[in-house]
Order: sequence, then structure tokens, then C-alpha cells
Amino acid sequence: MLSRGFELSIISYSVLLSSFCKSGQMDEAMKLLYEMEGLGLKPDLITYSILIRGLCKVGEIRRAIQLYKEMCLKRIFPNSFSHGAILSGLCQKGMISQARMYFDTLTKSDLTGDIVLYNIMIDRYAKIGNIGKAVQLYKQIIGKGITPSIVTLNSLIYGFCKNRKLDEARGLLDTIKMHGLVPSVVTYTTLMNAYCGKSTGNAQTVSRDGSKSFRTDMYYLYCTYKRTLQKAKAARICPIT
Repeated sequence: MLSRGFELSIISYSVLLSSFCKSGQMDEAMKLLYEMEGLGLKPDLITYSILIRGLCKVGEIRRAIQLYKEMCLKRIFPNSFSHGAILSGLCQKGMISQARMYFDTLTKSDLTGDIVLYNIMIDRYAKIGNIGKAVQLYKQIIGKGITPSIVTLNSLIYGFCKNRKLDEARGLLDTIKMHGLVPSVVTYTTLMNAYCGKSTGNAQTVSRDGSKSFRTDMYYLYCTYKRTLQKAKAARICPIT
């Protein structure tokens, strides 16, 4: 574009960077960054955040951290978007202890007022089966007066289900309503899958409740319930009809 006489702005470069990052072409994205700087254009928070997220997405967490440090040295202070990218990247690489250390650093600096950052850690703890740590963070959220989102509660439900604590998982439906939230399709299908092989009666009840709330998603819920019944039959558990 430059060879044709077009002058690119920081916004134009950010759009191009975003395109490269979305397609996983991080080497090309980094070359573009250096080209920007060579032309005297100073990368801003948006530019760095796009690159950091892109690097984390392809698993290049160390390069992302290096870029993060470079950004801070230039006194471009990260926001929840860039913090979240680093946190997610560490979690995806299985670097849970490093992710927690980073999260705790943010907490001490009073930078974890955003529910998104809590959701990242709670979700990861739930997925690896450490429901205790997930619940601790949830209590921390409540203690700070931060309102949880449906993503927060869905992660906890998944964690309880993974640990076969189905009563606790089901009880979170009341907690969701207590916070003024609405159960999502994920809420119901997570519970339904967990009840497979345990109680098809409960699975049927959850399916019925979900269908009342999500008329447009009845087919999806129905298919999930059918899979639950098939698994129950394979386990020689007589379904309740």
C-alpha cells in the first residue's frame, strides 16, 4: 500500500494487525509492528493488546509477555483486555501456578475489579477439577461486592458436576436467580449431561425447565436430553418417561 502512495495511520495498521492475528500469522503481524515503528508511528494500547492476544492465541505466551513488558516500559498501561489475554494464555498452556501468581499480582494492585479476569481463573480451576479454588475466588468476588456473571456461575456448575457434586451444582440455579441473572442454555445442558447415569428423572426436569425458558432452543435441549437417555440406557438405567 505504501508503494502505491497510500499513507497508513495507526488505525489502519491496527486493522491490518487484527487481520493477521485472527489468521494466526503472528510473524507477519510482528513485522508490521516494526514497520510502524520504522515510519515513526507509535503503537498504542489497542495495537499492543491486539498483538498480545494474538500471540497468546497461538500459544506463544513468552513472546506475549515480552511484548507486555515492552508496553509497560513505554508507559502504555495495560487494560483488562490485555491482562485477560495474558491470563488466558497462561491457563491454556497449563501454567496454572504462573497464572495464579499473575492474577494475585493484579489483585494486590487492585486491578481485578473486572469480573472477566475472575471468570478466566474460575473457569480454568473448574475445568481441571479444582472446585475448591474456584469457590474461593467466587467468595472473593462476593466479598468485594463484584456482581458475578452467568459465565461465573456456569463455570462453577461445571466444576461441581465434574467433581460429582450434583446437589451443589443444582443449587446454583437458585444462586443464579438470587443475583438477578438468567440461566443460559449452557447452564441447563451442563446439568443434564451430569445427571446422565445418575438420575434421568432430574435430567428430564432440568430439560423441561430449560425448554420453558428457551423456546427457540428446545430442539438443542431435546437433543441433549436424548443423548442423556441413550447413555442411561447403555448403563442399564431405566429412564423415567
